[in-house]
Amino acid sequence: MAYIDEMQNSEAITLLLGATLREIHLAEGTGQLRAITLADYKTSRTINVQTCILACGGLETTRIMLLLAQSYPSVSQRWASTLGRFYMGHISGKIADLVLRDPRTIAELDFFVDGDHFARRRFTLQKDTLRNEQLLNIAFWADNPPFHDAKHRNGLLSAVWLLLAIPFIGRRLLSEGVRVSHVGPSPFQIAGHLSNLVKSPFSVIWSAMQLLRDRYLCSPRKPGFIIRNNAGRYALHYHAEQLPTESSFVSLATDKDSLGVQRLVVDFNYCELDATSVVRAHDILDRSLREANVGYLEYRTSRDALVSSVMAQASDGFHQLGTTRMSKDANSGVVDENCKVHGLDNLFLLSSSVFPSSGQANPTFQIVAFAFRLASYLTAQFDRTQSSVQHFDRQIGSVRCE
Repeated sequence: MAYIDEMQNSEAITLLLGATLREIHLAEGTGQLRAITLADYKTSRTINVQTCILACGGLETTRIMLLLAQSYPSVSQRWASTLGRFYMGHISGKIADLVLRDPRTIAELDFFVDGDHFARRRFTLQKDTLRNEQLLNIAFWADNPPFHDAKHRNGLLSAVWLLLAIPFIGRRLLSEGVRVSHVGPSPFQIAGHLSNLVKSPFSVIWSAMQLLRDRYLCSPRKPGFIIRNNAGRYALHYHAEQLPTESSFVSLATDKDSLGVQRLVVDFNYCELDATSVVRAHDILDRSLREANVGYLEYRTSRDALVSSVMAQASDGFHQLGTTRMSKDANSGVVDENCKVHGLDNLFLLSSSVFPSSGQANPTFQIVAFAFRLASYLTAQFDRTQSSVQHFDRQIGSVRCE
């Protein structure tokens, strides 16, 4: 848990581990949040609050707001129609190979050290192109073929797959969602992967040692790897924006969790426009690569099957966006430009769920930017003569959650 030592030692923060927010209480007719109920498996306690910021992740933040809307329909009636709707992530996969005219060009597309961290270059389309072609945002980068497909005939990739396929090991290397995406669908090609390993065992061992060194022993740690080849042929990975639609949504279930809180039902859907935009963007990139004499794309399926191939690979849940979207007014979203819930003066949502669109990039950077922005806004709101949160009045009671 990042920064846990700083939080535990801070005089400005009371840290309650294992406490789950079970209920929000509003003051009658004031547009103010009055108190919250926290609970663990043993006990619960209601505490008064001056200001509340929900930073619980996209889906959990949305679940709490759905429970609030259910308990206080008069407060939520204007934004209830958008709450939980427009659930987005990203659409990603591989439908083409990137073939470089000069195989040495891969050095410019591989990971490189930039200051005290690693970076890599991506292909993106210019804003004017996206606008004129009416495309969703997208990024591409050179990548290895899918680990799970033993047809790559690469011993190192098969070794990585075998490690990830063992849950006890794989879960210590990657988050579960990412691990499962790399392991791929069953039936698994175990015989094919073992065959790849035995063809060059010493080369695999040497490459694996280098990979582990770069990943776990060096500073900065290398976040990934590309296996270079003399043919200059690489998988082309795309990571694209998903169109916000009302048909992709989350709602409250009838069954409850162990704390007595209703669970979420997730109905996450892509639409055909998401896929057709991806295919058209590939065509534009292919044309640009050919015109620049850098290389070209080779599609992995027939032209007629490209859209269905994109849809077959489409899955997410990693980036939980759009379900408490930001808007100018309460009729089209849940929070305003300061992340404040419409109609409630002291409830704020700090989550990627406030994003009205997904873009092509991971949302972490923008979430951190919103955190700094909200901190500045609240500091000014609480007391314009003070700049430190350690002077905020907080009525938290004597709460202990184990």
